Amino acid sequence: MRRIGLIGCGAIGAAIVEMWPQHLGSRESLVAVLVRPGQIPVASTRVDRRTLVTADVAAFANCTPDVVIEAAGHAAVAEYGATLLEKRLSRTHAFNRRFGG
Repeated sequence: MRRIGLIGCGAIGAAIVEMWPQHLGSRESLVAVLVRPGQIPVASTRVDRRTLVTADVAAFANCTPDVVIEAAGHAAVAEYGATLLEKRLSRTHAFNRRFGG
C-alpha cells in the first residue's frame, strides 16, 4: 500500500479526504496531513484518527509518505517543498487551486 501525505486541508484538501474512501482507500493510505497550526482542530475531524495531523514539517516527513499531494497553493510549495525534498520525499505532486495550472 502506498503511503500518502497531504499538504493542506482547506477546500481542496477536504475534497480529497472526502473522496478518499471511494477512490483510493483500498490502494493508498493517508498517513499525514500538514496544515497551519490554527487548522489542526478542523483538519483532525476530517481524517481517520490514525492519520497524523500536524503543523510541523519534520513530523510530517517522519511519516515517510511515498507521495505528497500539495493542496494548499503555491505558498505551501515555497514554504515546504525544499524541506520535503531534502528529506528525500522526492515524489511530490502539486495540485494547486486551478488543478494543474
